[in-house]
Amino acid sequence: NYLDTDSDGDGIPDATEGTTDTDGDGTPNYLDTDSDGDSIPDATEGTTDTDNDGTPNYLDTDSDGDGIPDSTEGTTDTDNDGTPNYLDTDSDGDGIPDATEGTTDTDNDGTPNYLDTDSDGDGIPDATEGTTDTDNDGTPNYLDTDSDGDGISDEDEGTGDSDNDGTPNYLDTDSDGDGVSDGQEILDGTNLNDPCDFLWTSVTLSQGDNFLSADCDGDGLSNGEEQGSNPNKPLDSNANGVADYLEYNAHQDTEDDLEPFEAVSPNGDGMNDVFVIRNIENYPANELQIYNRWGVAVYDVTGYGQQNQFFEGYSKGRLTIHSEEALPDGTYFWVLHYEVNGQQKVRKGYIYLNR
Repeated sequence: NYLDTDSDGDGIPDATEGTTDTDGDGTPNYLDTDSDGDSIPDATEGTTDTDNDGTPNYLDTDSDGDGIPDSTEGTTDTDNDGTPNYLDTDSDGDGIPDATEGTTDTDNDGTPNYLDTDSDGDGIPDATEGTTDTDNDGTPNYLDTDSDGDGISDEDEGTGDSDNDGTPNYLDTDSDGDGVSDGQEILDGTNLNDPCDFLWTSVTLSQGDNFLSADCDGDGLSNGEEQGSNPNKPLDSNANGVADYLEYNAHQDTEDDLEPFEAVSPNGDGMNDVFVIRNIENYPANELQIYNRWGVAVYDVTGYGQQNQFFEGYSKGRLTIHSEEALPDGTYFWVLHYEVNGQQKVRKGYIYLNR
């Protein structure tokens, strides 16, 4: 050895290694092929100082400074990036540092988080979920099996974007954009991925364009047009308990978007049981008068469409004859006075009453 400048043949000169016994195994470094005792040969680790901590790799038990010992990380190259794990600060290549992920095995799959590309086992890669904590529960998304905290697992929600709002379902508390939280839809028994299936009484969130621009009843009018301004009390022009946006309306473009229907059939079948004037709720300052064929007023109310005031084939009004009397089938003439931005307007037409 006294003639050998590299007594242990590890490629590191004895003059560099010296007689110190770094790993305390009784063998001085110049004779020890694994000076730091990390099970990685000095010849492999070399004199480079990867983490710039002042200690060369062959003497550093954590060569990349990620808090995980070289003896744990080893020389495997998990992400096939050309850098062995003990020198790689992101061993699984998921964009989350090993120092952040650590050696915990969150999903108990036998692979520690720093080597696991899906640490929480929800089927969504850590690289996709990242370290953001969407629901502010103290657990970053890549370790959180319910990242948005809506009571539905990320695995069940997945990365689809049902309402096309740019937020994947697993991070979206209202996946279909109907204004009802996913968790509430589960309780209600409605489809959390169908913007047309929800209870309007459960709306607590702002409704998205996916719902407002959709046409749930397929009548050519968007939900936003038919629903009205209050999602918790959607327009129901014929007062049959079915919101307009869920009930087909063979509509026509009319002045001020007020569309009077031409027939009333109060037989309890839910179709035209009242005289429908679509969107009359948007013009509360109104008066409706209905006359029989002899010009006698048979119906006269102020605020038609408000507080359940609808013509159902009965005489009603202060000046009408035989108030609350069932009117005979036939054709009737109506006059509607209403206000638009302070301007008084009048619409007239005929309806046919047929029981």
